[in-house]
Amino acid sequence: MFRRVRQVRAALCARITPTDEVYIAEHLSSRAQQLFWRMAVADQYHALQVA
Repeated sequence: MFRRVRQVRAALCARITPTDEVYIAEHLSSRAQQLFWRMAVADQYHALQVA
């Protein structure tokens, strides 16, 4: 149960930093960036964590 609480907290507090933006610009094509920025912030954050 505590794991789920942490997951909800992480989703609510998810932020994309300027460093993350640089990483995205360097590693994703223009089209992939368009798709990435359409995702929910929590999903963007998760994608960066597993990249």
